[in-house]
Amino acid sequence: HTKIMLLSTLILILSGAVLFYLLEYNSPSMGGLSNIEKILPSFFQSVTTRTAGFNTLELDKLTESSKVLSIFYMLIGGGSGSTAGGIKVTTAFLLICVLIQGLDNRDGIKIFNRRIGPDNLTRAGIFFGKAIILVFISILSIVFIESFYDNEISFLDITFECFSAIATVGLTLGITA
Repeated sequence: HTKIMLLSTLILILSGAVLFYLLEYNSPSMGGLSNIEKILPSFFQSVTTRTAGFNTLELDKLTESSKVLSIFYMLIGGGSGSTAGGIKVTTAFLLICVLIQGLDNRDGIKIFNRRIGPDNLTRAGIFFGKAIILVFISILSIVFIESFYDNEISFLDITFECFSAIATVGLTLGITA
């Protein structure tokens, strides 16, 4: 568990920081910052989208690709013992390993010379499935309700808000009270 958590967290933080830096490099959200000054907000966004819900950038000015990246990180969330929401880092790691290695129903998968049984993999898959169903029901409900009003809220913004709520991240684009 410790190896999975440390490796996954390191990968998520570093990949998120690099991606946010690249995706927001010329965007209005980082306008006026020098190249060096863009590094810290990139790291901060990489961490906060999975945990705390604080922001140093104006989220409504993020590029669409950064909003999608944020949704992905909000879905993953934090560690198993943390108060962060999401499906949790270990669950995401197991699901990715299943996608890469495939699944042998009798033996499960091997990670770091340890066997993860099919029962744990099934629980991870069920939890992920429930989370996705819940968030898409939420998105559908809000899109349906918003269709009765003249609000010009984009589908991506509604999706962002729903993932933030389901994952208890606390980030908002300013469209919810």
